[in-house]
Parts: sequence; C-alpha cells; structure tokens
Amino acid sequence: MPTNVKASLRCNSNSAAVTWEPASGALAYVAVGVTTDGRYQTKCNNTMTYCDLSNLQCGQTYNVSVFGYDDSCSGMESDKAFVRTAPCMPQNVSVESRCAEGAMVVSWSPNPDAQYFHVAAVSNTGARLYCNSSSTKCTINNLPCGQSYNITVLSVRDACESKPSAVAKTSSVPCVPQLANGRLDCLSNNAWVSWDPAAGATSYFSMAQAANGDSFNCTTSSAPCGIANLKCGTLYTFAVMAINDYCRSNHSKPFDLVTGPCTLETINATSECNSGTILVEWKKTGDTSTYLVTAVADDNTVISCNSSSSSCLLQGARCDTHYSVVVSASSDTCGSLRSPLTKITTAPCVPSNVTVGSLCEKNVAAVSWAASPVASSYQLTATGQDGHKTGCSSAMSNCSLVDLHCGQTYSFSITANGGNCTSFPSNSTFKTVPCAPQNVKYSGNNQSALLSWDASVLATKYMVYSTSGGNRAVLCNTTMLACWLTNFDPSTTEVTANDAVGESIPTKNITGPVNARRRRDAQVTELFST
Repeated sequence: MPTNVKASLRCNSNSAAVTWEPASGALAYVAVGVTTDGRYQTKCNNTMTYCDLSNLQCGQTYNVSVFGYDDSCSGMESDKAFVRTAPCMPQNVSVESRCAEGAMVVSWSPNPDAQYFHVAAVSNTGARLYCNSSSTKCTINNLPCGQSYNITVLSVRDACESKPSAVAKTSSVPCVPQLANGRLDCLSNNAWVSWDPAAGATSYFSMAQAANGDSFNCTTSSAPCGIANLKCGTLYTFAVMAINDYCRSNHSKPFDLVTGPCTLETINATSECNSGTILVEWKKTGDTSTYLVTAVADDNTVISCNSSSSSCLLQGARCDTHYSVVVSASSDTCGSLRSPLTKITTAPCVPSNVTVGSLCEKNVAAVSWAASPVASSYQLTATGQDGHKTGCSSAMSNCSLVDLHCGQTYSFSITANGGNCTSFPSNSTFKTVPCAPQNVKYSGNNQSALLSWDASVLATKYMVYSTSGGNRAVLCNTTMLACWLTNFDPSTTEVTANDAVGESIPTKNITGPVNARRRRDAQVTELFST
C-alpha cells in the first residue's frame, strides 16, 4: 500500500495537492477525499505518486487516502491524511451608514470556520477602503463625502481566503452644497434658491426660516427650487441640504432675504358686472403720493393703473378671468408700501360656440356651448314665433329644450352665472322640424289613387311611405301637395313633411272619398267604389 500520504491545500483554487511513497507492484493510484461527515467525496487518478483533488467544498475537513492497483487487483488503503479547505464566503452582508460620523458599519452572519474577516469597500472613483474583524461586524471611518461604495467581505483562516461575499451597496453623506444663493419675486413673494451641484446628491432640500419659527421648504432634484407663499415684510434665513438614499448633508452656508414689505394691510377689489373694470381701494398710509395698482391674470397678462388717492380703477379687465391684485408705492413692487395679494374673479363671458342638435320625432333640441371657467350655472330661454316659451338651466355647458312646437323658428338666449354676476346673453335662433301634414285624403281606388294634403309651414318637400310588412318604403318624394299612387292601401301609408332641419312625425290618418268604404279583414284593407 502507498505510504507517507500527505495532502496540502491550495487556497486560490480550493483544491488539495496529494503526494505519497510508491507501493510495490502498483501500476497506478487513486486518491480519495471524503469529508468528515461523509456528505462529500472527490477523487483523482495518476500513475505517478501525486495528484490534485479539485472541487472541494468550502469550510470542510477531508480525510484523504490512496489506493494502489495493478492490472488485476487494487491494493490496500493507505494511512489517512487530513486537509482543511478554505472557509466559506460570509453570508447576509449588510451595511449601516452612520452619516453624522462619516462612517459605515458592515455586518454579516457568524462563520466559526474563519479566524477573521476582511472587508473591502470600493468607491465610484476607484478608491479602496479596508477593515479586518474577528467578530461579525467592522467599521470603516473617515469616509469622504459624495461617494458610493460596493462592499464585499472575505472569510480568512491561516492566510487562506474565501470567495468574496455578495456585493452590498451604500453611499457616504453627500457633500455640502456650495454657493447657495437666492432671488425674490417681489410681486408673489416667492423665493428661488440656487446652488452648485453637490457630489453624491440625488435631491436637494431647501428651507427658509423666519425668526418666529415659521418655515417653508421645497425639494427638487436640481437647482433652482421655488419656495412659495412667503410672508411679506419678513427676514428669512435660507439654507440647502443635499440628500441621497442613505444620508443628508449638513446645510449649506446660510444667506438671508427680506420679502417685500406689507405696510398696506388691507385692500378691497370689486368688479362691476360686465363693466370690464376693477375698482381697487385701500387705506392711504403716510405721505406716499403715488400708488401703482397691478392685477395679474391666470395667464400672467397684466393690467395696471396709477393713483395719488386711495382708489384706482383698472381698465380692460377680461371676463372669465381670475386676477391677483396688489398695491405698491410708485413702480417699485418691493418698495416700502406693498399690500398683500387680493383675489378677484370677473363676470362670466357671453357663452360662445353655441350648437343646437335636434331629436326630430321627439320635439327636443339639445343645446351646448363652451364652458366658462368662472360660471357656476347657465340659464337658457327660448321663444317660438307662436309665442310658446320654454327654457332650461344647468350647471354644465349643455341642456335640452323639450316639448317644442313643430314648424317654428325659436329665438333663444343663454346667460352664464358666476358669483354675483350674470353674463350678457348669447342670442341665436333655431328651427324645429315641420308639423305633420294635415287633411291627408285620397280619391280613386286601390289600383290608382291621388293622395293630397295641406301645406306644412317651413316644409320644402313631402315623403309618402308604405309600411306594409313592417318595412318602410318610399312611395313618393315631392315638393308638391299631392302624389299619384298605384296599388294603394291607406292603412299602410303615411306622409311626412321635411326641410333642412329634419322630418316631421308621420301622418297616418288618411281619409277617403265619401262614396268609399273600408272593410278590414286579417289586417288587410280593401277599397270598394260604389
């Protein structure tokens, strides 16, 4: 049997180099490695007195023995040698960012097979930071700001390292934003804060704080950031912080802005309905001789007026518009006299884009118009040529007129209501369909008959239909007041009046000559002449 069996670990490949003294008569050898718990086994063959056991499991101790054999027999098992494989990689690696300390704490699950653990953190700039620990955590200090890191951990025993752990990620605290500054929109008291980009930041938090503790803020992914609705006449201290998924930076170097003063405490703005004007009044303060009144519409168009008294009439105010009104000294909107913003809404505009659709056989007209942004309701009134009056009201930009009279031209108006104002009316007309033909009668018989009727107001032509068998077929299309018909059956005949608006309801009551009679049998009418 082979003697002096030795096994040594090769860490880089996690394999074992096995050597032995030759056995008498042996032509070849097989080395067998079995873990102490019997779960894993590996082999290697050679005609020489060495071979490598590969694919060893991490964190195991293998019993290694060698057998010699010739062409017919296998020899006895050698004495055993022992080899301990490389430790397994650390599991459940996690990272805790300690932003205020500029540090990270890396932790992992216990591994009794390791003597200590080696932590490597590689930044986005390629810089490498390390720490070693014999416990299950390790702290890396003095992290520079604005860096992101990929962290791996190795198990180490007797200078033999495991494979690297799965990568964990973190970032150091973002760098502090530099050159923070701001500008003030005096009319709206909105502040726009800017700064230079900070390394490691994914967003920025800007804050304005007054001495009384009032604070306002905004968050954005890049500069600038708008802080709205600041109070007038107030000193605010501004600062910016950089943020990422793990940390917030310290705030930037602070700077101060003073919002526009508001010595004018109250103003009153009124708009006389449909006048196109806004009357602005205020309590005159001090010795100021000239005031500028400015009104900004929703679309940022501006109207203004000057006054040396305590009121001013703004001309050219548009209907359907919300205005923000402010009074200030002279032309300096950040001057020493500036009012708070006052909101006012003008009267609704005259309804426009009016359309009328008719439901011919139901004497209904569906009316619609463009919606007003300030109207809360609408009123529609209509009057026919015959004096018939009807109407409808709606909170939407449409409503339907019902029970209309046929053959009429209706005049109608629409007004929009909003606040305390009603718009000027939108006036228009529409026509209803002609009335059904009256006094429909025939002369003749079922082989040949002359069908006639009285004229319908507004009708431009007349249609005669047969409804025999449940189907409607045209028998006559004429602008006259009569039609010759053959194979005539008054019980399945109907007449309508038509114009560009539509078609009347049909007249089915058809009378015959005095000397004619009808006999109905099985829903069929026959004509007999005496």
